[in-house]
Amino acid sequence: MRVIWLRKKLVEYKPSVIEEGLVLHHGTNLPNLYLILESGRLGSEVGRHGGAYERLGSFYMTEYFELAFRYARDAAKDLSYYLPEDEVPYIEEVADEITPNIEKLKEIFGAKDILDLYIAFASFMRYHGFLDPEVYPPVVITITITDPQTLSKLYFDEDDFRNWLGNQNTTHIVEVAKRDPEFYDWLSELYDNPDRLTRVDDIYECAISEVEEALYETFPYEEEIPDTLISSAAFHLTAKQIYQALIRLAERGDPDARNILAQVKDSVISFFLTEPISFDEADLITATIYTKPKPIEINLKDPAALNQVEEIMKEQILRWARVVTT
Repeated sequence: MRVIWLRKKLVEYKPSVIEEGLVLHHGTNLPNLYLILESGRLGSEVGRHGGAYERLGSFYMTEYFELAFRYARDAAKDLSYYLPEDEVPYIEEVADEITPNIEKLKEIFGAKDILDLYIAFASFMRYHGFLDPEVYPPVVITITITDPQTLSKLYFDEDDFRNWLGNQNTTHIVEVAKRDPEFYDWLSELYDNPDRLTRVDDIYECAISEVEEALYETFPYEEEIPDTLISSAAFHLTAKQIYQALIRLAERGDPDARNILAQVKDSVISFFLTEPISFDEADLITATIYTKPKPIEINLKDPAALNQVEEIMKEQILRWARVVTT
């Protein structure tokens, strides 16, 4: 779809974080934690298949622990983090060979390292019904940042602006946005009399046909694209255009645009690192791994952190092996 999302620097809307620092949380799962530790960086591509919960390599964080934990639980049971079923051996083929020995298990599953074995054996256990589907423990990473240079790499998600916009009386917002020539020209392309477009709903209804055309150009093999997807994309596009207009106006000193954007900052909960940062660029990085019977907390800046995660994986794998052979 021809919609480019814009993310604006956090420090432009929350200057207080320069002095106070910021504590953010990221929900993920144990395989992704291993990959993060292996890379030594946050913001790198850590998802096994592109990283649905890492947003294609962007390290997604929130100020709210509860929201991060929800994402962690989702990532713990997401099928995209398991091998496809046709890549998992039949139990009849390997049951007699399985033994509580890590090196032997690597041979059986054709795994080159502990992560490969962990994913392969977890997939095996899931598909053959030995365990509850949630075999990956949820993980919440907590990061504390006070360095201004690192904070400048944090942007907030435009989705937060879109969600905020959906709950506003938008007449004044649209009126202000129209002061921007680029936005007014875009409205003129949508409708022959842009002055009659006074609310977000008016613009959104005009944007539907443009989005529908773009979607079918992007996905020509689709016989029918759901109306809900078209409607959602049209609102995304409308919000993006208004957001960009307000930012351009604010940069030119428009007080109304600045006031609107200042209101948005209180609704910002989602953040991205625009480029990978090393662990040294954060003050503190910890991960809580929700294993049973009790969670385990590790300091990601500890040189032994990767070994700790490997030991957790090994213990879980050996436990699975004992289940299969019992």
